[in-house]
Amino acid sequence: LHHIGSAEGLADALHQRASMRIREELLGLLDAAEDRDARLRALDTAAARLADPSKGRLLAWVLARGGSPFPAEDDQGLARIAEQLVIDDPDEARFTVQLVVFAMLGESLLGGEVRRRLGVPDQDPSRFRIWLLRLLAERSTNKPGQSG
Repeated sequence: LHHIGSAEGLADALHQRASMRIREELLGLLDAAEDRDARLRALDTAAARLADPSKGRLLAWVLARGGSPFPAEDDQGLARIAEQLVIDDPDEARFTVQLVVFAMLGESLLGGEVRRRLGVPDQDPSRFRIWLLRLLAERSTNKPGQSG
C-alpha cells in the first residue's frame, strides 16, 4: 500500500497486472503458433484465464468504483491480439476478440448461475469455452459465400 496509496489502487494494480500477464502470454503463444490448431489452443488458454471467477470479481469491483479494466489506451493490446488471429477481415478479427472477451468475462461473473438456471449445474465451464472457440474457428474458415 505504501507504493500504491490505497486499497483501491492496490486492486487496480492487481487487475492491471493480471490483464497484462494474460495478454502477453496470449501474444507469445500466438507468435509461436504454427497453425490454426495452435492458435485455437492459445486462445483457449487465454479464455480460460479470463473466465476465472476470481478475476471476474476483481474486475467487477474495479468497474464498480469507476476504474478501467484495461491498460493505457495507447497500448492497443486487444488490437494486437486481433491482428494475430490471421483472419482476413479486420472487422471479423476485432469482433471475434470482442465476443471472446465479453463471453469469458460474463462466464467469470455469471457462468455458474446461468448454468444452474439452464438446469446444468454440474456442467464443466470449459465446455462452453471450447464450444465457442470451435464455433468461431468454423465461422472464420466457412465465411458466407464460401463453400465447405
